[in-house]
Amino acid sequence: MSIFQQNDIRGVFGKDFGEDEVYQIGRCIPFTLGSKNLVVGRDMRNSSEVIFTSLVRGILDGGGEVKDIGLQETPGLYFAVERLGADGGIMITASHNPPEYNGLKIVEAGAVPVDQENGLLAIAECLESPPTISVDSFNNFASTRREIKRVDVNEDYLRFLRSFIEDVGDYRVIIDCSNGMAGQVAGSLFYNTELDLELLNKVPDGSFPVHGPNPMIDANLELLKSRVLRSSADLGVCFDGDGDRVIFVDAEGNTVSPDIITALLAKHLLDSGEDKEQPILYDLRSSKSVSEYIHRNGGKAEMSPIGHSRVKRLMRARSALLGGELTGHYYYKCNNYADSGWLSVIYLLSLMRTAGKSLSELAAGVGTYFFSGELNYRVKNKQKIISSLKDKYCDGRLNTMDGVRIEYSDWWFIVRLSTTEPYLRLVIEAKEQDLLKRYKQELESHILSYGSG
Repeated sequence: MSIFQQNDIRGVFGKDFGEDEVYQIGRCIPFTLGSKNLVVGRDMRNSSEVIFTSLVRGILDGGGEVKDIGLQETPGLYFAVERLGADGGIMITASHNPPEYNGLKIVEAGAVPVDQENGLLAIAECLESPPTISVDSFNNFASTRREIKRVDVNEDYLRFLRSFIEDVGDYRVIIDCSNGMAGQVAGSLFYNTELDLELLNKVPDGSFPVHGPNPMIDANLELLKSRVLRSSADLGVCFDGDGDRVIFVDAEGNTVSPDIITALLAKHLLDSGEDKEQPILYDLRSSKSVSEYIHRNGGKAEMSPIGHSRVKRLMRARSALLGGELTGHYYYKCNNYADSGWLSVIYLLSLMRTAGKSLSELAAGVGTYFFSGELNYRVKNKQKIISSLKDKYCDGRLNTMDGVRIEYSDWWFIVRLSTTEPYLRLVIEAKEQDLLKRYKQELESHILSYGSG
């Protein structure tokens, strides 16, 4: 597999890539991106320290200098790039993937993401085809040996997050840090509030001994849900491995779909006096109830493509107030258009407090449709399947912003390829439960039939 994905560099360390590739990537980054002053952070994965050593050696040999911020959340890396005025930054992480994976998330100044549209392909070409870069020009660029400097941004990062805390109430909240980087923040962030806080799996551990780091997998939420019910908590929160994605569980132990959370976060911001002309972006897999709810609350809802780099790029172009994805990513204009799990927790608690309602009550006020969530299929002939679905449902309204979305008056679906995993992804929504069941069976049968050969 290619380690150069749509939004980042990622694969199984020691199989898909190793120390030599990391060194060469590090050496190419200053030259291809023109970024000499780089912030580097890393998560707690077992291979992160080895990758850090090779990466930094490459950056230094490539003429760059490094500000090492140590173990950090991905949102903390974004914060550090902005706060330190760096040319860019690199986060060593594989986010929600299993422990054998690792990778690099790269950003430019201002935490602008680097993806295949603005730099990743250039790095890949530098790595795979050295003759495209003149040896003399490379050596000239890298002629000055630079340095690595250790910088601690943790207190500044905590102060920044605390600046958004006003009244989060005295709720009982269970936070599952998934043995990821959220544990580094969780114990200190709410120290001066009235929250009754219980932390699960707080200690960062790259082997993820209790459950995997992907909160979108139901099995990884079982511990949190059982603890919420057993302790009569008001809210459950589960982070992914690098702390940029968050999933919420209500007091009844039910997962609240991230698109519904996007609608609620929008309401909080709109109720707080933000400019209602600033659009709110929701990804095109979201329930129709999300845009309808945002409009009912005086906001402007706009559909967006999928993937953090695309959402952030569109947010900047539209000066959007908020962006949300079905994966549990939430992006904020006030956070330099970057994602923040912790701001999402703060804002949701604030909304519960000001509205005087539980999360389940708030969520019930948003949704009126029957929603499948995201369904995943490991099948062959993925492009053939997508083309055949376009033909089969050619009488519906077509949207090809990202994948294929086809809409009818009483139901819609979207099918697309995953950019990070070997899956075909499907989402369906209908006005009636029977319609959802009918079209789920129909679409699933079609996908499995075309994908078996």
